[in-house]
Amino acid sequence: MKLMFLVLSLIVSLTGCGSSGNRGGSSAENIGPIVSLGADIKNSPPDIKLDQMGRVIEINLSKKPVSDDDLKVIAQYKHLQKLWLANTGVTDAGLLSLVSLQKLRVLGLARTSVSDEGLLHLSQFRSLQKVHLYPNKITVGAVEELAAKRKMAKLPRIIVEY
Repeated sequence: MKLMFLVLSLIVSLTGCGSSGNRGGSSAENIGPIVSLGADIKNSPPDIKLDQMGRVIEINLSKKPVSDDDLKVIAQYKHLQKLWLANTGVTDAGLLSLVSLQKLRVLGLARTSVSDEGLLHLSQFRSLQKVHLYPNKITVGAVEELAAKRKMAKLPRIIVEY
């Protein structure tokens, strides 16, 4: 009996007790601020996706009352790879709040007030690969200027759907 207790104690001490949902000592990110912006984790698919470590990697706030100020909250999620903001109140100025998201690869800005000026802000997003901007007030000239800026900075090309 003592041997079984010792074995169980050893197992619990090595693997931990309870279900934290991640391994490696990292704690899951707090999704409360995203939920307060209108994200629903019960949607199918959910508005917030986490990686195996519990870090936020995708947020869908499309059709939610999101403003430029709310993007400062989103910018706290440093592992974010995809962000969907279609049909929100996001403008050119708000995009600057997201520049710190070094892992952001996909940005959905369809039916927002983003214009050529906002598109050019995207030249600062180092890992951005694809932007959805249809239908917006984007011109071919701005798309070409963005491509030129990215090339000069030796950054990968961004696919812009407009």
